[in-house]
Amino acid sequence: MISSRLTYISQLDKTQGFTRQIEEKQRELQPWSAKIRQKEGEVNIAKNEQDSLKRKVEEAQNAEAESKATLDALRTEQQVKVRAD
Repeated sequence: MISSRLTYISQLDKTQGFTRQIEEKQRELQPWSAKIRQKEGEVNIAKNEQDSLKRKVEEAQNAEAESKATLDALRTEQQVKVRAD
């Protein structure tokens, strides 16, 4: 029991140094982590804006196609009426 407890304490001593180093590195990286989160947010906003613009372009293209179809139908109708007169 005492031997296993000493082994456990010995292992804790070994890992405490690593734990401290990890914590120190994490503190050093905190400003970078905040900057990364900020940039990720900016990228997400830009992607959302891009998606919105793509939808608007598609809607405009669809409206253009509908308008051309309507115009062609009206021209055809007009030609039929002119010929009928």
